[in-house]
Order: sequence, then C-alpha cells, then structure tokens
Amino acid sequence: MLTFIEAKQAADRHSYVVGTHIRKGQRIFGTVDRLIIAPFDGINQHRFLQEYKQSKNAEKALQSYSGHLFTVLLVVAPVATQELHTIELEQYLKSHEHKEQLALLS
Repeated sequence: MLTFIEAKQAADRHSYVVGTHIRKGQRIFGTVDRLIIAPFDGINQHRFLQEYKQSKNAEKALQSYSGHLFTVLLVVAPVATQELHTIELEQYLKSHEHKEQLALLS
C-alpha cells in the first residue's frame, strides 16, 4: 500500500514493463499495455476498475475514490480476448525478480 505520490513514483520508475509479455507457462497470455494507479482495497479497487473499463481513463475513474491508500496495477492486453486483466506491480516484480535484476545490469 502506497500514498498517491509513492504510487506515481513507482509507476514512473517501472514504466519499462510496458510492452513486456505476460506468460502463463510457456504461452504468452498478453502484453502489458500501461500502468495505472488504483485504490489499494478490494471494494474500492473493484469500483475503480468498473469505471476504468467504461471510460478507459484512470484519472477519471480515480476521482470518486476518497481514500489515501493506493497500488499500481499493470493493465494487460490479452492475446485471445478483449477482457481487461490487471496485475499488481508488486506481484509482477516479485515473480520477475531475476528479469528486473538483469535489466538493471544492461
């Protein structure tokens, strides 16, 4: 859980993940389309994502949230469907830790 400023900084710092493939096993599931700042808690995040699906505008969808805890979500464009899929940035980084370390070396 982050403040809005921390979430913004994390999204900016990890913008390099946009365009990377998300895999399920050996199969490419989708591509990271963008990073968005979202409410941290489940109910508000669900409401936010419903609004985001309609408007495709994260800032507009976030306007109705009055809380102070945020997270960063990766919006994934799936290969096979038009559904909206998201992954928390922290979860993504944990599962791709070795790739991040390699990116820092190059």
